[in-house]
Amino acid sequence: MYFSFLFSFCFFTIQIYQFIRDCYAPRFPELETLIPNPIEYAKAVKAIGNTTDLTSLDLRSILPLSIVMIVTVTATTTSGKPLPEDKIQKISEACDMLFELDLSKFKVKKIYDGSHF
Repeated sequence: MYFSFLFSFCFFTIQIYQFIRDCYAPRFPELETLIPNPIEYAKAVKAIGNTTDLTSLDLRSILPLSIVMIVTVTATTTSGKPLPEDKIQKISEACDMLFELDLSKFKVKKIYDGSHF
């Protein structure tokens, strides 16, 4: 049963990540190659949104410093365009769904391992 849950979590993680990636690519197409981890990618997308000057953001709390530097430099030369606010809102909601799914996976793993929250 645990493996069925694990498979479901992985499947839905991939589905939500692909939605976020496909919707956000017009804004910052290079980001997916810079941040291959779906959770870190979603955190970065949520933090960046439509911001054009990434130096005004503190991404160090969600990404390693080396990646922050690469993302910040790449953002200055991106061919991406700002997205409509309603699309940014939908992407943000999908990011939140991904975070909740990841937290649920962690909780199920703790239960399976016999640990307490």
